Amino acid sequence: AAIEAARDGSGDVFMSGSSYSTDFGAAPTPVHSGRYKAFVARLDASGAHFDFVTFINGLQNQTYPGGMAADTGGGVTLVGSTVDLDFPVTAGAYQTAFASTVNGQSNGDAFVLRLDHMGAPVFGTYLGGSALDGATSVAIDPSGSYVVSGTTRSPDFPTTVGAFDRTFNSAPGERTALAEDTFIARLSADGSQLTYGTYLGGVTYEVVSDSVMDARGYLTIAGYTTSSAAGIDIPVTPDAFDATWNGSEDGFIARFKLDGSGAADLKYASFLGGVNWDNILGIALDPSNPELVVVTGFAWYDMFTGPFFPSTPGTFKPTLTPNPPPSPLFPHTKTGFVTKFRFPATGPGSLVWSTFAGGKWEDF
Repeated sequence: AAIEAARDGSGDVFMSGSSYSTDFGAAPTPVHSGRYKAFVARLDASGAHFDFVTFINGLQNQTYPGGMAADTGGGVTLVGSTVDLDFPVTAGAYQTAFASTVNGQSNGDAFVLRLDHMGAPVFGTYLGGSALDGATSVAIDPSGSYVVSGTTRSPDFPTTVGAFDRTFNSAPGERTALAEDTFIARLSADGSQLTYGTYLGGVTYEVVSDSVMDARGYLTIAGYTTSSAAGIDIPVTPDAFDATWNGSEDGFIARFKLDGSGAADLKYASFLGGVNWDNILGIALDPSNPELVVVTGFAWYDMFTGPFFPSTPGTFKPTLTPNPPPSPLFPHTKTGFVTKFRFPATGPGSLVWSTFAGGKWEDF
C-alpha cells in the first residue's frame, strides 16, 4: 500500500501492505486464517534483510493499510481502516473504543498506529464516527503532531471548535451516490488528543488520495470528487485555477493551515480535470522550493468533447496522439498527467505547468 524512506539517516526503507503468506520476511507469522494480514516492514539499506516485519490485525483479520509517514527518530506511523474490534489500541490513546457499529453491524473505523524503530507500538488509536471511515494519508507537522486525512461517511466524525467545516455534507435525498466527505484530523505527538478535526466536502463523494506537509505547517491534500450540484460543490477559493466541476470525477487540490480560524483555514482549493474521469493519486513537494507542489494521476481524455483535461504549451507532452486514433464511437484515451502548482508565502496560488505523461496506449 505504501513505501517510505526512513528519516533517521540510515537509508532503510519502510513498506506496508497486505500479505497472505505464512513466511513473509522469514518473520514469526500468526497462524494462517485464510485472510490477508496488514504488515509493516523495515528493509535494510543494503536490501539484504528485513530489520523487522510486524503484522497488524485482530481476530477478524480485517485491517487495511493506507499511508505512512516516517519520523526522524527512526519510527513510522501507519494509517488505514479496520473492522477489527480488538485492533491494538493503547492505553491513553485518543479513541480506544471502536465507534463504527450501526444496528450491530461493524462498518469500519480509521486507525492511526505509530511504531518505533524496531516495530514496537508507541500508540494505536481508532479514529472515526458511527459509519464507515478510512484514512489514506498521514503527514507530520513541524510540531511533531500527526495530520491524518481520509474519507468518512460518518455524520458524527469528531471535529473541533474553530475547524474549517464541522458539518457533514450529506447528499440530497434524490441522489443515489453514497455521501462521503474528506476528513482532516490532527493528533498530538503522543496520540492522546485530537487537536483539529474537519470535514471537506460537497453533495456526493470526495476521496483524498495523498497529502504533504511543508516546513511552514501548510497541509496540501489531493484526490477526486463527484460533487457537482451548483452552489454545493466542494469549496473553491477565489484564486482557484478551475472553479467549476467539469464532469464525472474531477481531481481536486486543497491547501490548509490548521489554525482553528474556521473558513480562513482553507488557503487554496481548485478542481483539476476535464469532462470525464480524472483522479489525482499522488502529491509531492519540490525538494528545492516548498512553494512548489506537484500532483500526478490519470485522466480519461475525451478527444472530441470538452472541457478537456488542462495541459500547457512547452511541456513534455501538451497534446495526445493515441493509437489507434479516436473515433466518435471510442472517443476516450486514458493517460497519466503531471501538474505543478505554486503557492507563494503571500499572494494567490497558481498553476505553473501541466503535461500528459505516457505513450500511445493507456497510461496511469
